[in-house]
Amino acid sequence: MAIYAATPSAPATAPAPANPDSTAVAAVHIGQSAPAIAYAGGWSIARLGAYTGGQVKYSVRDGATATVTFSGRSISWIGPLGPTRGRARILVDGVAVGTVDLRRSSFRARATLFHKGWAVAGQHTLTIKVIGSGRPVAIDEFVVGS
Repeated sequence: MAIYAATPSAPATAPAPANPDSTAVAAVHIGQSAPAIAYAGGWSIARLGAYTGGQVKYSVRDGATATVTFSGRSISWIGPLGPTRGRARILVDGVAVGTVDLRRSSFRARATLFHKGWAVAGQHTLTIKVIGSGRPVAIDEFVVGS
């Protein structure tokens, strides 16, 4: 199983094409409070102006999950990094693909914490499972590429 270090936030959406007749990669933003995300195991809300919409959902409970089912060619999990942050196991289509360590020496409100892409668009499920350390794992949004 791979361990992913969260990376600095990349632009969440593709820029608009210079030529309006060209094909652009569309992105769908799924905010932390969207009904498309199924939360289980105890999640709370933290507020900060730097988060999208001013808040994130977070959990410190071992085994808490957030699951999003989507149709697309890629998905990115966007959320905070920092010295108080925990770890999460990532499952894609029900298969564990790695662990994301969100702990860093300084706080960053928005970073790309995990990204997965496929050659063709399809129906997929991403599950974030909190690994119990008592440290928060937070979700700001998911960005799905078509």
